[in-house]
Amino acid sequence: MLTAKQDKFCHGIALDGLTLSDAYRSAYDASKMTDKTINEKACLLAGQDKIKARIDELRKQVTSTKIMSAQKRMEWLTDLINNDDAS
Repeated sequence: MLTAKQDKFCHGIALDGLTLSDAYRSAYDASKMTDKTINEKACLLAGQDKIKARIDELRKQVTSTKIMSAQKRMEWLTDLINNDDAS
């Protein structure tokens, strides 16, 4: 089970396209940390198995909803071709 901050970190990477360090900054209070410390903590966090699994899960959800299957593409093209009102 991930904490809210860990989940926000994962969302930042998988959904927002943030770097590890930027995702860490968005999820945790890093205002008093050096860039080196943020980078190290972000890398350690990203290396955890449960974090990797959550990032993969989020990426798969995004991919599956954005990419049209071959069958859907064929149906869409067929509808487009057969539609007399198409301009």
